[in-house]
Amino acid sequence: MKKLLNANLLKAAIVRAGLTQQDFAKLIGISQNTLTSKLKGDRSFNLDEIDKTCEVLHLDSCEEICAIFLSNISQK
Repeated sequence: MKKLLNANLLKAAIVRAGLTQQDFAKLIGISQNTLTSKLKGDRSFNLDEIDKTCEVLHLDSCEEICAIFLSNISQK
């Protein structure tokens, strides 16, 4: 399965919001371990988590949201 998440852009958005990954995970209702799995590409974000992410990180640009969650770049 092709990975769609651009973890680097998401991490940058978390930092821009002044949050740690642990704080961010708590705010969107998942554990730190689950967030780590999602950032590594082992698990995917569901629609509710994406919605909460957009709210918490104040993502309102379709381009930015698509760049983060619908990326077609390969990550290692």
